[in-house]
Amino acid sequence: MIPVGEVPSRMPAHDRRTALRCDVYREWRGGSDGIWTSRWDVRDRVGTVWELPVPYWLQMPEEEAWRRVLDPKNREDVLRVLGALDQWRTATVEQVEALTGVERLSKGRTSLMSALWNADLVSIGRWGSSWDVKSPPPERLMLRPAVNTAAHARLSRGLGWREWHSATAGLGWSADRQHPRHNVMATEFGLRMSEWGNVGMVLGERLSSWELVAGVEGSPSAADVVLVRPDGLRVLVEITATINDRIDAKVERLAKLMHEHPDIPMVGLFVVAPRTDRGEDPTSRLALRLRVAIERACRVWPGRAEAPTKARIAGVNWRYLFQPGQVRDDVRLLPAAFPTDGDDDWTDRHILDPAEVPLNAPPGFDATAVIQRAQTLRGVPWALREGGVQLPVGGAPVRPRKRVDSTLARMMLSG
Repeated sequence: MIPVGEVPSRMPAHDRRTALRCDVYREWRGGSDGIWTSRWDVRDRVGTVWELPVPYWLQMPEEEAWRRVLDPKNREDVLRVLGALDQWRTATVEQVEALTGVERLSKGRTSLMSALWNADLVSIGRWGSSWDVKSPPPERLMLRPAVNTAAHARLSRGLGWREWHSATAGLGWSADRQHPRHNVMATEFGLRMSEWGNVGMVLGERLSSWELVAGVEGSPSAADVVLVRPDGLRVLVEITATINDRIDAKVERLAKLMHEHPDIPMVGLFVVAPRTDRGEDPTSRLALRLRVAIERACRVWPGRAEAPTKARIAGVNWRYLFQPGQVRDDVRLLPAAFPTDGDDDWTDRHILDPAEVPLNAPPGFDATAVIQRAQTLRGVPWALREGGVQLPVGGAPVRPRKRVDSTLARMMLSG
C-alpha cells in the first residue's frame, strides 16, 4: 500500500482529486438511500403539517433560478453538471465537481446548485442526518436528477441538438435507477480509475448497458461502470454491498453473455463493497459467496477454448484495493482474482494490463473508437478529456420525443 497522495494522478492540481475528496466508502453513515428533497416536495407541502422549511442557502425565486440556468455564461457548467448526473445517477457534490471540472458548485446562496434545485432540475440529499438551515459540508451533500420532466423539457427547448446529445448521449433526460449509496460508490470507483487507472475512457451507469457497450440487442442488463482500456477492452464493473439471489442471477447472465459472445472484447468485474458502519466486517463471507457464484456460472456457461468464461469474469474486494488514506501500489493496473482450472484455484491478474488479460477482438472491430467518440459527452470524467477537445455546441433546435432512439448511442459506444 502507498499513500493516496503519492499515486500518479491525471489531475494533480485539481481541488477534488481523490486525495482531497471525502472517502465516501469509509464515511457513509445512515440509510443507504440518504435523505432527499426536491423543489417539488417543498412546493407540494406548503400549508400542510409536512411543510418543509427551505434552508437559507437554497432560497431563490424560481424565475431567478431559471434566469441563471438559461444564462449563456452558465450554459456550459449547467450542461456538464446535468450531463454528469444523467450518466452517473447520484453523486456527492465533491464527486460532481471532480467529474465536471466545475468549481465551487455549492458555494453561497447564489450557487449553481441552488439555481438547479429551484428550477427543479435536481434533487438534493445528504447521508447521516437530515438537512437543516445550515449549509452542510459538500462531502455529505448529494445530487441526482429530479423527476420533473416538464423542467427538463423546458431546458431542452433552449438547447441545440448537439448540446443535448452531448449531455444525454441522445437518450434524453432520465431520473431512473437511483440507488444513492450504490450510485455514489460506483461513481467513486469510476473517478478513482479515471484518475489513476490504465484506461482510455470510463462510462457511468446510464451508458453501461450491455446493449450499448456490447451491442447485445434488447438486453435489459447493465453494469454500474464500464472501464475502457486504451486498447479497447471493456471492463464491465458491478459494485455490490451484498451477495444475494439477484447478484447470483446477474453473475449467471454475465457468464451466459460471455459464453454466447466470445468475440466481444470484454471482462466482467464484481467489486465487493459492504457497509462499514454496521459493527461487522462481512467482506470475507461475501467474497466467498461471490466466488461460489462465479465458479458455478463458469461451469454452466464455459465459453469456448479460445475465450473461456473463467478468463473473463473476476472479483475483488474494495478493501483489497483501497484502505483509509492508502491504495495498492499496482492500482493502476487493477488487480483482481480469476477462477482457474482447479476446483479451488484462483489466480490474481491485472485486468488493465494487456499482457495479463489480452484483448481478443474480431477482425474489423474498432475497439478503440469508443474512446474518441465518448470524449464529446459532457458526463464522462473530466480527467479523461484530452486537452483541446471541443465540446459540441449549437445545432438544430431540440424536439424531445416520448420514445428515445438509441441508435446513435449504440454506434458511439459499441464500436
